[in-house]
Amino acid sequence: FDWTSAGVAGYAQAFAADGPMALVQQANRQLRELLPEGAYFVDLEHISAWTGKAAFYDSRNYYWMKQPFSAAGVSELARHIAAGLRCLCRARRKLLALDLDDTLWGGGVGEAGALGVTVGGSGKGEAYKAFQKWVLGLSRTGVLLGVVSKNNDSDAKEPFLSNPEMVLKLGDFASFHASWDRKPERLRQMARELNLGLDSFVFFDDNPAERALMRAELPEVLVVEVPADPSGYIAAIEQSLAFETNLLGEADKARSAQYAAEALRQSEIVKAASPESYLASLQMEASVEQITDANIARVSDLVTKTNQFNLTTRRHSKAAIEAMVSSPESLCFAVRLSDRFGDYGLVAVVLGAPAAPGELRLDTWLMSCRAMGRTLEHFTFNHLTRTAVSAGYERIVAEYLPTTKNEPVKSLLADFGFEELPNTSGLQTLQLKDIHEASTQVKP
Repeated sequence: FDWTSAGVAGYAQAFAADGPMALVQQANRQLRELLPEGAYFVDLEHISAWTGKAAFYDSRNYYWMKQPFSAAGVSELARHIAAGLRCLCRARRKLLALDLDDTLWGGGVGEAGALGVTVGGSGKGEAYKAFQKWVLGLSRTGVLLGVVSKNNDSDAKEPFLSNPEMVLKLGDFASFHASWDRKPERLRQMARELNLGLDSFVFFDDNPAERALMRAELPEVLVVEVPADPSGYIAAIEQSLAFETNLLGEADKARSAQYAAEALRQSEIVKAASPESYLASLQMEASVEQITDANIARVSDLVTKTNQFNLTTRRHSKAAIEAMVSSPESLCFAVRLSDRFGDYGLVAVVLGAPAAPGELRLDTWLMSCRAMGRTLEHFTFNHLTRTAVSAGYERIVAEYLPTTKNEPVKSLLADFGFEELPNTSGLQTLQLKDIHEASTQVKP
């Protein structure tokens, strides 16, 4: 709900208990309280206030068409509805890639030096400092930070180490690329380094030529249009709706720490004599959990948004997952992983349901990309087959449904001994009577 007029009593009385503004706010508050977990609330009152009610509404349109919005209002409302739909259907963008000179501070560090850049104090410097505070707050909601700057690496890092006005520190960045290379290529390297898709990146750079180049070469990256004055930087990202989310869980808040731990893991690779010895050195442990009220939000988030390691990429609502879990003879579980560097969190989900007599139909098998390459899929397979045998199943039927992103699991079923069923559209089966456990470096 929204208000378009203060009412006949005027603005002074509009927020009285029975005034139009107070009633609208009360109704919206009650609506929010009644929403199920994971819903996205499109706040019409906030959107119109930001745009300006005189520009957002058009009374002539209402009288003629019973459509109260102006052309600009319809466009802005549609943007917010689209953002809500994205939240329900795909993962939140995960990384904000930032320029440095005239973006995180004023001036060029190569010329001005670490203590000569503009940050803090007053005027523009205060705007840059406020932007850094906002970016740091964004990182605490689970958004990763990256630097992609045309600078000498040592010069670019020095303000974070020696300038006392800096809010952000080197440790706040999951990836730091300062060089004279072309920025699209550096962003590609960053994506490979962090095992993230480029469609999860947001690029923020004060240079319009760099923004145009990024849009041309990497159209999947969201490029924010940066205003000339740093006082508008925060609003520019907020109004891009790039980081909207309908659900913010503990896994999101822990993401930055998890990627810092991953950087430590990667540093161990060069010391290992072999891939096997590297995995053994991680000292990985996993635990299997039943899907309950305690973890259903995280399970639902994984089912909705996991792409790479996902056999079928079927998207189920929370209610559909709960129905599947509660079904008699279903086989549904989640897996949590940790190692000596830290906790990965809940990273794998399996959803299976009975089909024909003695047959378990595997609806979903997915795993977070953070756990890929750790042999956790072998651990998960062993638990799946053991549990299926204990439940009296004779075989498992599954399928691989290809997408543009799940190529990594194309051969997963075949690798575990599944054989294609004749005269079916890609169904594969595994007989459980002679099953052997898969080798894994993950301990229970």
